Amino acid sequence: MKRYLTLLLIAILLKGFGAFAQKPNKQLKTIPSDGDAQLQVKMFTDHSSVKAGETFKLGFYFDLTMRWHTYPPASEGSMPTVIKLNLPKGFKVIKEDWPKPNLVSGKMAGIMEEAYDEDFFVVYTIQSPTDDIGKQKISASLEWQCCDPSICILGGAKLETSFIMGKQKKKNKLYKYVN
Repeated sequence: MKRYLTLLLIAILLKGFGAFAQKPNKQLKTIPSDGDAQLQVKMFTDHSSVKAGETFKLGFYFDLTMRWHTYPPASEGSMPTVIKLNLPKGFKVIKEDWPKPNLVSGKMAGIMEEAYDEDFFVVYTIQSPTDDIGKQKISASLEWQCCDPSICILGGAKLETSFIMGKQKKKNKLYKYVN
């Protein structure tokens, strides 16, 4: 049941970010991820091949365990969530979309701070170079501080996806994690 709800949430989030589908895909049930018990991260892309000079989406789904929260990139006083992309030569990020964080009770009683206290999705729009250059790989290193009401821990993940430069070809109806 939890997996179905997670898939439904992904579909809703993707619809909100202008993704290409509106219902869960059976292939998402076995998506591998990286992270720790408090926070798992999944990496998605919307194309299996990309035409030279075209754009595509790269997404990261952050699956938080209940009662835990993590911080946005512009966090003050707490370690922010960081995504470091390793793009092939000639690729560039043209847009980065982070959701608006919520106000949560901070480390000190009575202090409210911005944080993500429920699952969230970060989407990058990436421009490919103007020349066809064969199979390409994008990797990402992620770091975060994840807290519950009594403790904070540091976490991280390393994820990777690949695709072919050539004819623009969308993937299935939802973003698909590529191992």
